[in-house]
Amino acid sequence: MQDTDEAADATVVGRETELAALRSFLGEVEKPASFFLEGEAGIGKTTVWQAAVADAWQRSFQVLSSRPAGSELQLSFASLGDLLAGALAAVGDELPAPQRRALSVALLLDDPRGPPPDPRAIGLGVLGVLRRLSLRNPVLVAIDDAQWLDQPTAGALHFALRRLTHEPIALLVAARPDAVTRAEDVTRAFARDRRFECRLGPLSVAAIQRLLRSRLGIGLARPVLLRVHEASCGNPFYALELAQALGSTDARLQPGRQLPVPGSLLEIVGGRISALPKVAQELVLAAALLADPRVSALRDLQGDRRAAAGLQAAIDAGVLEVDGDRISFTHPLLASTACADAGSDRRKRLHRRLAQLVQNPEAQARHLGLAADGREAEVALALERGAQQALERGAPAAAAELLELAVAATPLEETMDLRRRELQAADAHVAAGAIEQGTTILRSLLDELDSGDARADVLVRLARLSPDLEDALALAQQAHREACSEALRAQARLLLGRGWPMNGMQQTLRHGRAALRHAEASGDRRLLVCVLARLSLYQLWASQNPSGSLDRAIALEERADDLRGYESPRMQLALWRMYQGRLEEARALFGTLYAEAAERGDELDALGVRARLVDVALRGGRWNAADTHASELYELAEQIGHEHTGGLSNYWKALCDAHLGRPEDARAAAETGANFARATKAHNTLVMNLGVLGFLEISLGNEAGALPHLRPFLDWIADTQLGLATHPIAPYALEALAASGQAEEGRKLLGRFEQEARTLGTTWGLAIGARCRAQFAAAEGDPTAALGAVEEALALHGHGEWPFEHARALLVYGRTLRRVKRKSDAKRSLETALGVFEQLPAPLWADLCRAEIDRIGLRRASSGDLTEGERRVAELAASGMTNREVAARLYMSPKTVEANLVRAYRKLGIHSRAELGARLGAGGAAAQT
Repeated sequence: MQDTDEAADATVVGRETELAALRSFLGEVEKPASFFLEGEAGIGKTTVWQAAVADAWQRSFQVLSSRPAGSELQLSFASLGDLLAGALAAVGDELPAPQRRALSVALLLDDPRGPPPDPRAIGLGVLGVLRRLSLRNPVLVAIDDAQWLDQPTAGALHFALRRLTHEPIALLVAARPDAVTRAEDVTRAFARDRRFECRLGPLSVAAIQRLLRSRLGIGLARPVLLRVHEASCGNPFYALELAQALGSTDARLQPGRQLPVPGSLLEIVGGRISALPKVAQELVLAAALLADPRVSALRDLQGDRRAAAGLQAAIDAGVLEVDGDRISFTHPLLASTACADAGSDRRKRLHRRLAQLVQNPEAQARHLGLAADGREAEVALALERGAQQALERGAPAAAAELLELAVAATPLEETMDLRRRELQAADAHVAAGAIEQGTTILRSLLDELDSGDARADVLVRLARLSPDLEDALALAQQAHREACSEALRAQARLLLGRGWPMNGMQQTLRHGRAALRHAEASGDRRLLVCVLARLSLYQLWASQNPSGSLDRAIALEERADDLRGYESPRMQLALWRMYQGRLEEARALFGTLYAEAAERGDELDALGVRARLVDVALRGGRWNAADTHASELYELAEQIGHEHTGGLSNYWKALCDAHLGRPEDARAAAETGANFARATKAHNTLVMNLGVLGFLEISLGNEAGALPHLRPFLDWIADTQLGLATHPIAPYALEALAASGQAEEGRKLLGRFEQEARTLGTTWGLAIGARCRAQFAAAEGDPTAALGAVEEALALHGHGEWPFEHARALLVYGRTLRRVKRKSDAKRSLETALGVFEQLPAPLWADLCRAEIDRIGLRRASSGDLTEGERRVAELAASGMTNREVAARLYMSPKTVEANLVRAYRKLGIHSRAELGARLGAGGAAAQT
């Protein structure tokens, strides 16, 4: 059923969990059960319901469906007619005559001669149809918008469904939460343990972004996307309507403007405001214009009596609600609607009055800017100061809005102020994740400036933002040619150093040293710290000891420098500690850097640091944390634009998927990431995504098949002279070379890898190098050398906490011991490795380990050889529970239950549940004796 799952997921956005639950429900219809989908209007119930119905058809269910409307509520048996339209023709002749006639009359298929049909006969007829259909195939009774289900249909269904016992019949009902009585009547026909429920909540920001892209082809800048998500409360229907309105006006959204509310939504929410008295409408508009509406502010604006009357009217109408002094709208769309109903002149007048009332400088500046009719220097200055306050509180999106208003208010003759504010606005947009908006401002500036430092400064900023490496290098080269100051030349040289994927590490190191000379000549201490930090990064990636540059940078850095990402020497120190295997130190440093980025609201900086949190969590065996970081990183990159990461966010997601045993997800993410990398000429990211595909093959036991995916890395590494000991793909490539018999090439690279590991002082790298040496020796038929090397690796693992790599060394050790006939030792090593793999969890590696244990063949397994997870599943299955019931009891998926049972059967030498109880009992008896 994989094709079905993929088809459903392709048309439904952001409902992966709900779809998985429905697939699991439909996959185990062994006896009557119901599934109730609940959610507000527009939340996507029908979309999910339709996907489930399509899935049921693909599974060869007989689907009886109905989608009643409000106009049918008073029509007797309207929905029953939909449900049984084809079914009655198929099995009606098999029903007893009274039941067949009762149904025919109720459904207007026969003349109502004689007395009206007995309701009991109708219910029995429905029961008969369902039972007879279920003898052919499983049956799904699917009802959407069940709040409109007519009472006679609900009664007949309830009568029939509650009399079902062991038939493979499922009921799927979708309804709104404000009108579910009849839907609940139907679903409650089954016992509580056979009823399943799912409330559809709001979509995430990332899901709304995917929805807008897939349905409308609209990609909103992250700050605008966040406003659409907030205004829609994550409701997909509302979000689509708002985005369409933006697309027809200005998807960029002018500074200070509310979202445009389309007519379709005005009809839903606008009536509440237009029905209010005038005093209440004025109060509601003021609340919509205030960033933080308060009762006290509205009293200052309107006076106590008028404010109290207007507020009470708005509360009674369900427009506003009050908590102490704080006022909020009952739905964010109402604020946009209030602004949409008010004309521009009316809003400006009110902004002018509010500017005189609010005390917060940021809010005051915003009201002044939105009330301004022309360019006023004082207003522009107030807006710039307000923007600085917004940046200090970690709100770059708000700062960008204020700075754009400041630009609009700056007199044209004040050129320096105008340029400064435009640059600040661009930087704030970028920090907020609106990269395209920041780039647009910079490119506009570039066209206005003459050659020199001002233009070079813009070129440097554009080079930093360009997702295309060749374009970025061309911009940096142009900046270097036009710059006059030593500081700008240093920055341009650093950017030219980014060309190492194309030009090699030696060229990059030359650029780094040249940048250092310029920075020293500039006398700018902060810039010197940035250059030393970046130079130390280049040294790390070249597998050179960075201590000289790094120590100097750390000594020079001051707390007030506010250095971000790779500008900060703490980032490079964290990387070095991670490469060395000193993971607690690395995790603490990365955590601090991430907290600082989050506090500033700097989305791009947070993106880069979050990636390293994935890396350190994977290395340290905290795989669930790594998966969470990778998912949130991917969603943020999706909102900002994957092209700006060159496919790097895909790499981290694919890597976690591969480690956690999700091969199809890993392949899809890695292949997409590779495509992004090719488009942006990000060669390193390309070989990293391809490297995940190689690691996946290794994880599946196909080491030799991994080499084609890893060959591009090997070819590229030879050209760039990038360090092996710090590159995450290098160990996979070495393993693939060993498995493929490429000993000469592999041994040469392995020698280089281990030498670099010694240079960097990385015990982690030395342990991996020793394990790879063991794999080469084993492949060359030298088990003695292999045992010596892997024992060296295991000794090194005693100095660190890297559970996955430790378990992999134990796997190699057990495999090698088996080959030299030390079966008991091999089994102990493999069982220890298996325990680690299961705990991580690394299911693909656990399977490889179990296969090795099976090859030892010491004796037939007993129940004592089952893992704790396998034993719990087996005991519940032996008690008579279905896979679904076991899954619910143990909080795992039915697929995981099935996988555990398959392994238990294999270990115990049995083939069915019927043998399971006896085998477990025998094992238990043996254990007691």
